[in-house]
This record gives sequence, structure tokens and C-alpha cells, in this order.
Amino acid sequence: MLNQLVESHVGSSREAIKADLIDKIVYDDPAVFRRLCVAQVDDAFVEKCAASLRVAYKEDIDLLKTLTEATAKKPVDVLEYAEITDATHDQNKEERSGNHGSVEEKKMYDPLVHDILNLSFLF
Repeated sequence: MLNQLVESHVGSSREAIKADLIDKIVYDDPAVFRRLCVAQVDDAFVEKCAASLRVAYKEDIDLLKTLTEATAKKPVDVLEYAEITDATHDQNKEERSGNHGSVEEKKMYDPLVHDILNLSFLF
């Protein structure tokens, strides 16, 4: 299951994807917020939930921030090369399909999957 959650298709042309998405992505679309009834949720309740999650997942959040900062300092081509190299040298390609990438990326899998799976039980 983890393989499906983290599978990456580095072979896809990121530039082609970016070009295809131009003018198609809308951030902070008010229609989405209205549909989700975001305005009806009490701000104090949201802050209480957020504070609780920041405490419960502090270690994971700190790790993800550190890894994100480290990864952001690397050029995309270096990260793509790390993923391709890792996939090429993988002795267990069939078992670990999709679990390739930079060192930082691999370290992100556990906290992300752990937190997402735990949070899914809240809803």
C-alpha cells in the first residue's frame, strides 16, 4: 500500500505538466470554501484542533520542515538524478516500485503516511 501512496513518475516531463496546467489552477477559490462551508466552522474550534495537532505531531512536523528546507536548496535536476539513480540500482525493484528518490524525499514518507493514516481516523 505504501508503494501506491508514494509512487513517483519522474519520467514524466515536469515542463509539459506545468505548461498543461497554465491558467487551470485556481488557488483559494471562494466557491470551494463556500461548498465546504468553511465560514460556518468556528475559528476558535479550528485553532484548538490545529494546536492539538501541532503538539501531537510535533516531531513529524519538525522533521518535515527540516527535510523540506534541505530539499528546497537542491536544484530539481539533482533531485531527479537521485531518483533515477536510486531506481536504477534498486535490487528489489518489484517490491519497492515507486519508493525512489532523494534521501530527503525518502525520509518524508514515514511521517507523511503516519500522520495521514492517523488523521483519517478522526473523520
